[in-house]
Amino acid sequence: MIKTYISLNAGYLSTSVKTPSGRAFITFQKHRFTTADTTLQQAIEEDSGYGEEFIEAPQPKPVQPVPQPASLTPVEEVHNKQQALEYLRLHYGTELRPATGIARIRATAEQYGISFVNL
Repeated sequence: MIKTYISLNAGYLSTSVKTPSGRAFITFQKHRFTTADTTLQQAIEEDSGYGEEFIEAPQPKPVQPVPQPASLTPVEEVHNKQQALEYLRLHYGTELRPATGIARIRATAEQYGISFVNL
């Protein structure tokens, strides 16, 4: 697994860590050092500078899937903006202004689980 470490103080930090095969020199560039070598990772995390001079970078959170909207009920009898405003007012009690844009009307309709398919 690839791990990234960040330097807490210096943007460009060069240091050495003790590995089973000797000392390994690592260089942080722009506050970062990345490696997939598990032996080197263990050496970094056991070093006296770990936690004070450098730490492991937080892992990014996994991307949450965007919830899919429930299927919308199509409303086919609405053909223009005025009809859409009237439909929302009569059926859902909304008080949208006549100057309301089509995108806002569609978003309001989606909140009530409907879609004006001919708008």
